[in-house]
Amino acid sequence: MTPLRPELERILPPGRILDRPIDVAAYASDASFYRLVPRAVLRPESVDEVREIFALSHRLRIPMTFRAAGTSLSGQAITDGLLVDLGHGWRGIEPLDGGKRVRVQPGAIGGKVNRTLAAFGSRIGQTRRRSTRA
Repeated sequence: MTPLRPELERILPPGRILDRPIDVAAYASDASFYRLVPRAVLRPESVDEVREIFALSHRLRIPMTFRAAGTSLSGQAITDGLLVDLGHGWRGIEPLDGGKRVRVQPGAIGGKVNRTLAAFGSRIGQTRRRSTRA
C-alpha cells in the first residue's frame, strides 16, 4: 500500500485503485518505447469521481494522465503520477442527427463506433461532399 492510498480511498473503492508493484508495472508502458511507472492506476466510474481525482492531483501536485481505448505511439498514455484508466468503462456511443454526428465516451473503440454508425450509412472520419451546384 502506498502512502497515497488513504487519500485515493476517499474517492474510489479499494478495488478500483491499483497500486501494487505488479499492477503499476503493467501500466508503465504503452505502444511507445517510453516507460514511466505510475504511483497508482485509478478506475473512476463517474464524472464526479474524475472531478475529485483532478482536485486531489492539483492539491497534492501530482501529475495526472488519462488512458482510454486508443493506443499511444508517442508516450502520452503513461505517467509517473496518477494514471486514470477510462478504457474499462466509459464506452458509450450515441449517434446524433441521424448518424451525421456521434457522441463517444473515451473507452469506445473506433471499430465499434463505426459498426454503430453503419446502420446510418456513416462512419467516423467520413466527410460528406457538398454539392457545388447553385
